[in-house]
Amino acid sequence: MRVFGFFFLLISLVLPVAAQPSQPATTKFTHADAEKLVRTLQDGLEGQNLKTFLSAFDRDQMINYGNFSDQVAALFSRTDAFRVHLHVTNIDEARDGSANVTLDAQMEIAPHYAPRPDRREAILNVHVAKSADGWRVVDLAPRDFFY
Repeated sequence: MRVFGFFFLLISLVLPVAAQPSQPATTKFTHADAEKLVRTLQDGLEGQNLKTFLSAFDRDQMINYGNFSDQVAALFSRTDAFRVHLHVTNIDEARDGSANVTLDAQMEIAPHYAPRPDRREAILNVHVAKSADGWRVVDLAPRDFFY
C-alpha cells in the first residue's frame, strides 16, 4: 500500500509540471538584435574577414546571394582597410515576424594602390528574418554600398 501511495504522490507532483505549456521563445526582433547584426557587419569589414561579414546574411533566403557575395569578395580583394560606422535609426516589425531596419551608414575604404580613400555614405534599408542560426539579413538596399 505504501508503494501505491508513494507512486500516486509522485504522479500527482510530476503531472501538473509536465502538463504546463512551455513558454514560447521570443521571436520579436529587438534593438539588441539589430546591434548584434551591426557588430557582425562592422567586425567583418574592419577585421577584413569576409566570412564574418557574410555570416550576417541568409544565403538561402536572400535573392541573388551568390552575386552579392561575389561582389563583396571582390571589394575585399582590392581593399587594404575599412573604417565603418553603422547606426540603427529605425526598426519596423513586419506582420510575418520579420523586420525592416534603417541604418545610417558611412564607410571609408582604403583601396590598394590608391592615394585617397573612397568615402561612402547612405541610408541602408535592411530586411531581416529569423533563421535557425538567429536573425539574418535577407535583403539590403542599396546593395552596391558594399560593392
